[in-house]
Amino acid sequence: ADKIATNASNITKLNSNLANITLNASGWTGSSAPYLYKISNSKITASNMLDLIINANTQTLVDALSSYRISGYSQSAGSVTIFAWGEKPSIDLLATLVVRGGL
Repeated sequence: ADKIATNASNITKLNSNLANITLNASGWTGSSAPYLYKISNSKITASNMLDLIINANTQTLVDALSSYRISGYSQSAGSVTIFAWGEKPSIDLLATLVVRGGL
C-alpha cells in the first residue's frame, strides 16, 4: 500500500495543467517599473513549478516584449504576479501558463 501511495504522489508531481490566458494591457499595475500583473489560477501552490510562455509569433510582438522586459515573478497559493521591468505593456499578450504538479 505504501508503494502505491508513493507512486500516486510521484505521478501527481509530474502532472502539468495548461491554461491559455490573455495578459490584458489594462491589467498591468504601477506607475513605474517594475509593473505588476497578477494571474490567478486555483492549481497554483506556493511552491510548484510554473512556466509562462508568451506567444511572440510576429516581429511586432517580439519588439514589444523586448521593450517590456517581462521577467521574474512572486508566487503564492492561487496566484502568481509577474514583473515588467521596462515599458508598461500596452498591448494584450496571448500566453500559456503551465502549472506543474509540484515538488
